[in-house]
Amino acid sequence: MNFRLLLLVSLLTILLLSTAHGEEGNQSLTILSPDLTRKQEILDEEPVLTFIIIGSSDINDISINGQAQDFEPAKTVVLKRKFEFEQGKSLIRIVATDEAGNSTERSFLIGYGDKEVVYETGSEDEAPGLRWKVDVNGGLEMDSNPTNDMSSAIETFDGVVSDDAQDDIRLRLEGIFSAEYEKYNATGGASMIRYSKGDHESLNSLVMFGGIGYKFYLSQGRNWTADAMFTDINVGGFDYAMVQSFSSGIEFLSRGKRGEYRSLKLGGDLIYKLFAISSRESGFQGTLKSTFRSLDLSKNHLFRQLFALGTSTEGTEQSEYTFLKFDFDWKNKWESGLIWDFGFGIQHRTYTNDTSISKDSKLISLGSKPVSIPFQFETGIGWQFSESMKALFNINYVFNLSNDVSYQRLVSGLTVSTVF
Repeated sequence: MNFRLLLLVSLLTILLLSTAHGEEGNQSLTILSPDLTRKQEILDEEPVLTFIIIGSSDINDISINGQAQDFEPAKTVVLKRKFEFEQGKSLIRIVATDEAGNSTERSFLIGYGDKEVVYETGSEDEAPGLRWKVDVNGGLEMDSNPTNDMSSAIETFDGVVSDDAQDDIRLRLEGIFSAEYEKYNATGGASMIRYSKGDHESLNSLVMFGGIGYKFYLSQGRNWTADAMFTDINVGGFDYAMVQSFSSGIEFLSRGKRGEYRSLKLGGDLIYKLFAISSRESGFQGTLKSTFRSLDLSKNHLFRQLFALGTSTEGTEQSEYTFLKFDFDWKNKWESGLIWDFGFGIQHRTYTNDTSISKDSKLISLGSKPVSIPFQFETGIGWQFSESMKALFNINYVFNLSNDVSYQRLVSGLTVSTVF
């Protein structure tokens, strides 16, 4: 009885599919697919699709896109095949013939990543019009070691203050304006940090920046990008440096199996630092980097990974170093409710011109030159009140392993962000 019921349900399903999808070609042969309609957008790059061919007599020949299929002749044939689609439109053409010589065919038009891909892949038909936004965020944070503040514009070389003056509360404000018009983009903004203790007044900073960029379309899913940025750094109420940077690279854009947008950018930065202090020498520094981003709209998260190799200086021979850097960041993208961010990074720095090694070198063997290996761990948990506003409690921990000066630092606090 169960077998008969199952058979009846199967026949009814086939009839419903036939009604929903219609028939093509000879009325004695019908080609159906429970996975496809005549035209559709799919998210899976390598889907397994099912086709049902029904005839009044045995079907003895079926071809898909010109390739003959292996099957046992029967009045009803079910085929399952795996396809590999490239970004854009593809056509699946099925031809079936029965033993009486009747023949029919049916075509399915497939669009893989074709709807949203216009703007994301930088095609020549990129979405027109001006798009802009303003990001504003502010935070109140506890800093356990301000004099080794790796997030500020400069590194301090004057040692540390007394133990009773280490912990400090700081206010952090930031505003960023960004705009895009066709293949052009522009950004500008400012970031400010203010400490509450007078001992740390020299660490207060104000950074103002602005820049422009251009995206040149090379081919489907490939762009060349160029950006120029100007940054003015003020530390302790005095001018510190003007930084001029030029970035360029090739960006490869694609779609993943779940429909996520992927971006791999290979490029570099050329940076010139013009110091306001006469004792510091202005000069160039450079970076080669690889940046990978993945935005998964189905799971509402953003993944970012960075590899970088380069040089850096603060205007003195002792401050010049080469570095190798790796960063990993994950951020969810929920429109409301609980949110969580996570990230970590590691960097290896070698100060090639500094020959002074402290007593800590007896405990850590990292060579004859000063070496720093900062580890960074960051996480945040909070609530997104709306699409444009959220609050996060952030924890940022840094441990610097060094044969010169080792230290650790913890910054934690509440940050509120809004987008206009």
